Amino acid sequence: MGFCQFLLVAGSATTTLLIGNVVHRLLVHPDQLELVLADRTLVEAAIEESLRIDAPVHGLFRTNDEPVCLRGVDIEPDSKVLALFGSANLDPDAWDDPDRFDVTRDLTNLRKHAAFGVGIHYCLGAPLARMEAQLALAAVLDRLPGLRLAGQAVGVKAGVLKGFESLPVAWDVEG
Repeated sequence: MGFCQFLLVAGSATTTLLIGNVVHRLLVHPDQLELVLADRTLVEAAIEESLRIDAPVHGLFRTNDEPVCLRGVDIEPDSKVLALFGSANLDPDAWDDPDRFDVTRDLTNLRKHAAFGVGIHYCLGAPLARMEAQLALAAVLDRLPGLRLAGQAVGVKAGVLKGFESLPVAWDVEG
């Protein structure tokens, strides 16, 4: 039962947060939204850039099974540690102007973000989440002309999650 709950959260809630995050990011950066609207091949880059800056899960707790010294700090075995891979996605040694949302970044480099984890802890659902987000974003852009924020967004309250509990938007009705 626990694994089924994990699959529901990992495979559903996080993708929902991803979709909300990229829509919000584009709406607060209208110059980037215009680029994506003008060139739909940038949808994939918008998703990856949103994952880099607004990873739906920006960290996970782990338990180390052996003693570790990290930057001069001794960490005893069986300690709970919080790996904040969302922080790695904003590392200025890895990313030019890391706080800037830019859908024109090189896609090959952009895919190297750590939003889905790294190594043996890499998310098995990453390809599915990417595909779902690309399809959802394309549908939003195609079907909701004049999309804009229509109120104050409310963030999720879960510690390691980043996204929105509500994201009020409005769009133009074609008549």
